[in-house]
Amino acid sequence: MDGLDLVGLTPRVRLYFGPFIPVLRSLAIRNPHCARGQLFYFVGLFPNLDDLKLIDLTGEWIQAPAPVPQSALLYEGV
Repeated sequence: MDGLDLVGLTPRVRLYFGPFIPVLRSLAIRNPHCARGQLFYFVGLFPNLDDLKLIDLTGEWIQAPAPVPQSALLYEGV
């Protein structure tokens, strides 16, 4: 994915990527447009992800709060 804009997608990210959540195994993201927390949240949605490549993360990061990924809640025992 090149130029992934999570700022506009965050409230509806599961709607757009829901079918891929259980099956996605490999993901490459180049030059995302989002806050760091939003990127971590997005990557955390895919529990079966085996291969992740983050490319060209040198741009400015946006300051925005991000929701806590479901996978983080499982690890914390919540």
